[in-house]
Order: sequence, then structure tokens, then C-alpha cells
Amino acid sequence: MNSLFNSVRWRLQLWHALILLGVIAALCVLAYRLAVDDRRERIDRELESFERAFMRSFWDITSRRNKDGVPGGRDELRERFRSLADGAEFPLEMRDLFDPEATENIYIAFWDGNGQTLFRSANAPESLNCPKLPPPNPDPQARMRGTFRELVQSGPRGFRSLVGRDVSNDRV
Repeated sequence: MNSLFNSVRWRLQLWHALILLGVIAALCVLAYRLAVDDRRERIDRELESFERAFMRSFWDITSRRNKDGVPGGRDELRERFRSLADGAEFPLEMRDLFDPEATENIYIAFWDGNGQTLFRSANAPESLNCPKLPPPNPDPQARMRGTFRELVQSGPRGFRSLVGRDVSNDRV
């Protein structure tokens, strides 16, 4: 047995096997990281498109109620958000926002420049607070808060929106 490991050929094969094992392990780690990044980007796109669809529905619904046309100032915007009592007028995929039991689905919240809540979906986690004002940037800022993936976006006059969901079941 000792003579087996004294052979140059076996030592060389052992070194080749160790190098190959290292390369395979590195490729597996790379594939895992790429899968995690792809999953995160897909969730971010899903959250962003949900927020856009919510805002389109929100403006359609509140414009139908208020036939005056163009929204007025901040007070009218506050009233429009606060008038959202139930999800009956929203599309089916958004009605979970008004169901406190739908904690596995996407949630959404809006705050004004003073940090006052304009709208907070019923399925939003209890721990959700008004986010700090992100730096002026047209792109939403993605963040992880515990098991929640969230996109925070700032608008004019300190208006903030947050859309997120629990990703604990989506971890790769």
C-alpha cells in the first residue's frame, strides 16, 4: 500500500483529482450565486410590475369616482388613497391587498412627505414602518428586511411607496 503512494503516477493522479474537485466546487458555487441573483431580479421585476399595475388601477378607480379629471393637490391625493376601503373595484390579482390573511402575497404602502400613511394594504406585515427617504433616484431601491424583499421609491415632495413580499419560501 505504501508503494502505491510512493509512485509518481499515483501522486500526479491524486493532485489532478484534487484540482478537478476544486474546479467543480467553484463551478457549483458560481451556479448557485447566479441562480440566487436571477431569482432576486425576477422578484424585483414582479414587485415593480405589480406596483405599476396597482397605480394604473388606482388612478382608473379614483378617476371614475371623481369626474373632475386631473387630481388637485396633496389633500386630494390623500383623500383618494384613504377612499380605498375595499378591493371590490380592483382586479382579482390585487384583492389580496385588502385581505389581512393573505400574508404570503405582495403588499404595498404609501406615505406622504411627513411620513403619514396614505395607504397600507391589509396584508402588510405589522413591522412595516415608513422607510427613510431614499436618495433622489428614479429607480426603486431594493432591500431585504428580514424575510421580506421590498422596493422603496421616492416621488415628488417626499412621497414614498413601498411594495414587497415574503420570500422565505422562494429561497434557493
